[in-house]
Amino acid sequence: MTYLNELFKRYIAGRCTEEELSVLLRHFELEQYSEELDTLIAEELAKDADPQDVAPELDDIVANNREALRTRIREQQPEKPFLRTLRVALPWAGVALFVSAIAFYLNMRPMAPTSNPQTQDISAGTNRAVITLSDGNAIELSEDHQAVVIDKGAIAYKDGDKIAQADGIQYAVLTTPRAGQYQLELPDGTAVWLNAESSIRYPLSFDGDTRRVEMTGEAYFEVTHTVNEYGERVPFIVESAGQQVEVLGTRFNIQSYADESATYTTLAEGSVRVYASGAREGRILVPGELASVNDVHIDVQPADIESITAWTRGDFVFNQEDLNSVLKKIARWYDVEIIYPDTVPDIRFSGAIARSRNLSAVLQMMEMTGEVTFEIQGRRVVVMH
Repeated sequence: MTYLNELFKRYIAGRCTEEELSVLLRHFELEQYSEELDTLIAEELAKDADPQDVAPELDDIVANNREALRTRIREQQPEKPFLRTLRVALPWAGVALFVSAIAFYLNMRPMAPTSNPQTQDISAGTNRAVITLSDGNAIELSEDHQAVVIDKGAIAYKDGDKIAQADGIQYAVLTTPRAGQYQLELPDGTAVWLNAESSIRYPLSFDGDTRRVEMTGEAYFEVTHTVNEYGERVPFIVESAGQQVEVLGTRFNIQSYADESATYTTLAEGSVRVYASGAREGRILVPGELASVNDVHIDVQPADIESITAWTRGDFVFNQEDLNSVLKKIARWYDVEIIYPDTVPDIRFSGAIARSRNLSAVLQMMEMTGEVTFEIQGRRVVVMH
């Protein structure tokens, strides 16, 4: 039984904790789980009905109520919450109540402690970063903002509040710590999302026939089209460990952490060419592809764009992701040390949860698989099996 299947069944049986209900809501908000959720809803509706009566209209009923659910989530109506243990007995009368009750119950109830709370907990990361100018001056950015803009040597927050006038400064480095993230708008209008424990080095103005930046960690780019005085496109170059990516205008994600075995480039839109360091020939990616670069080798394969870029939208999304990879993301975002015994087997996770949730909520979601348990000890997480 999959994680989502188990979570859904626990809800129907009235055994979900508040944390589990919140996790279930996150799945309803993500398109990649639509098919599996529709199947679960349809199965529940058909339990007490004659299959011959249900089958002809079931698809339309599920689709209509999924749309009603999305509408309910978007509206976030401040109505008084209510509780009920739900068991659908009459599909035609119960289907609307079934789905709307999920949306109402999950969205409107205030969160309460879980039935099995962690004795310790750790808050999620926040908007934290430092800009270091080429003259050595370091500026700590405010947690009350989430983005900075570079324009003609001026550094300001997205809302216009000025940070510094960097006349004569050629380069700057934006760095996020563990448990930190920030956004940056470059002089050409290119937008960059920087994940935890990452950095980007960039000029305060783009001159010449290329636009070039360097990065470590993880960053998501939305690159603007730029032309020179002759009407020729000016390429955008991203340099990271072991590779170079050349783009003309596109959206893509690069993961280049020192503790990863390769550098990964995932293309969401447009076209990029990925070069391994020292190689003359590159590989062109099309949307939906991921290139992993290890030494001079480039491997290209299909990518789960929604899972890989979910962090830019404030979510963790795991799609059959191995335990080691999941724990690295958790360690960076919550600034914790993971104690990982050799006896823990190869485990893969599927699930979704907001990155704004405390660490215990993420760990409890993973524990629901029944494959692994955790214990928080200060800023250490001990993995048990």
